[in-house]
Amino acid sequence: MIKKDFTKHYRKTDWKIISYFVSFTFFIWLLLQLSKTTTHTFEVQLIIENLPVEIELEHKNLEVAVEMSGFQRIKKMMRTPQLILSADDELQLKKNKIRLNSRQVKAVIKNKFDVRDTSKIDFRPKEIAFIEKEKKLISIRFKEKISFEKGYNSLSGINYSSKQVEVVAPDFILDTLSTIEAESLILPNLSNNQEGKIELINPAPKFIELSQTNLNYQLQVEATTEKEFQIPVEVENLPTNFSIKTFPELIKIKFEVPISAYEEIQPEDFKIKIDFNARLEGQSVLFPKLTRCPKNVLNPKVFPVTIDYLLKAKKDE
Repeated sequence: MIKKDFTKHYRKTDWKIISYFVSFTFFIWLLLQLSKTTTHTFEVQLIIENLPVEIELEHKNLEVAVEMSGFQRIKKMMRTPQLILSADDELQLKKNKIRLNSRQVKAVIKNKFDVRDTSKIDFRPKEIAFIEKEKKLISIRFKEKISFEKGYNSLSGINYSSKQVEVVAPDFILDTLSTIEAESLILPNLSNNQEGKIELINPAPKFIELSQTNLNYQLQVEATTEKEFQIPVEVENLPTNFSIKTFPELIKIKFEVPISAYEEIQPEDFKIKIDFNARLEGQSVLFPKLTRCPKNVLNPKVFPVTIDYLLKAKKDE
């Protein structure tokens, strides 16, 4: 009988109203809790602008305690807070630590977190340790692969805006660096001038800072043609009282020259010498060597590369 009455009463109960009432009560309680002002703690990313490049912070986070409502906390939790200071804001550098200016930091936190009273703000640590890096000028190592269309070449080669880069890094890393590599520069089948940028390769970006990340380059390409001369050879270190006759007496030199400078190049601009002392023991040949050549000449080649000779003793007079 009792069981039947309970079942009948349970069925008549309006559970929708009860559920609504409980939910509404919880919502009101939640609003009251969120509207209360309490101390909330945040971890924020610390950024100090205008620091000397040789200074690197060991820790880049601050723990910030702020009195605010739950609503404000939820709003701030939507994104990772950043605290941006300037090295000009009366920061004190001493013994590899930066002493933060409490007044300046609290003013920034006040604006960042919409807090009215800076007395309700605290943060830690008050000092940030840093590593003082060293500076060093290091040569850049270039890797080039360049080819030209037939009848074109470059006299000056590639000109780079810099051949050294300033590197900032801890001294134990700087001691291991002899060069900084540039990315490979590949320029095939050229027939006109070139210019552009190439990137420098940072071997350890977390520890190394380069004063520049790329370089400009220029390459002047000119139309060229071939030219050749027959040049008399000069023999040095010939033994006293001996005369020499070479076969051939004239050495051919072939080279490329810009068309614009074709008429400027003359035979007297070249000199070919033979060092008699440089001959190989047991061989009866000499080796001609080009010792003077104009700057606006490309790929000079001497023919033949070895010459025969006849040595004669001079008659006593």
